[in-house]
Amino acid sequence: MFRGMERFPLRMLCLLLILLFSGGCAVAAPGGITKAGGAEQARKDLVAGKVKVLVGGGIAVYAPGVPDKDPRFARLPHETVPCGCTAPHAAEWFEYATGYNAVVVDHVRRGGAR
Repeated sequence: MFRGMERFPLRMLCLLLILLFSGGCAVAAPGGITKAGGAEQARKDLVAGKVKVLVGGGIAVYAPGVPDKDPRFARLPHETVPCGCTAPHAAEWFEYATGYNAVVVDHVRRGGAR
């Protein structure tokens, strides 16, 4: 039929795989993907007036360190960090979310977010 068309699906597959794997590496935390890095970013966000809660995990996804039944936290925006069983570095991101949320929880409990 057309020359080179038999290789087209293979070329597209290779290109899509390259884009998929290179795109997944673009997420990075400013202070590193650590508990201390999360706490540092939370302090910067609070100074900028951005109060939010981070959600993460492996099999179960939730906001670490945030009380479930407290309505003050339910009203805040929730942002999901890379998580799930197949997400690279999900455990590190969970620690990052834990450090971040600890600062936010302390801020809200002191009356910082209404």
